[in-house]
Amino acid sequence: MKSRSIIYLVTFVTADFLLPDGRPSYPPMAALYLATALRRAGFEPRVLHLLPEHLPHLFSLMETEKPAWIGFSTLTGAVLAPTIEASRRARKLGIPVVWGGVHASTVPELCLKNDADYVVAGEGEETIVELADLCKGRKGKARPAPANEIAGLICAFLLEKVHYIIN
Repeated sequence: MKSRSIIYLVTFVTADFLLPDGRPSYPPMAALYLATALRRAGFEPRVLHLLPEHLPHLFSLMETEKPAWIGFSTLTGAVLAPTIEASRRARKLGIPVVWGGVHASTVPELCLKNDADYVVAGEGEETIVELADLCKGRKGKARPAPANEIAGLICAFLLEKVHYIIN
């Protein structure tokens, strides 16, 4: 049996994209694709498609479940503010933060300055599984690839100042 660990995949949606009944007008397709890849690799992903006002609920979940890490699908615009706020809260709790999506792929250095530990640029189904293995130090995994060898992964290592490794 593969070891299981909880991973959150979060997308934020604004009220402009809600149906009359209050549901988001589109599913979080990217997060669902990533969740499928993670589930196949033995992880336990949780896809959360939230309005910014649901941040307290997300904070409560993070404190209760303590996920192995949290990933955010990012878009440029109003949904960045809750992403940054949630990223900061996760890091205070010691939860690694991963940003992906259009915004992260376009301006990865800015994302690393906005409290992301890792950025996944481009298609992420394979990258995210390798990163999950690395973050968890998976039992039964014969030595996960180091971060600087994972294709599509951009990392910030904080020493005296930020150093970027872009693969």
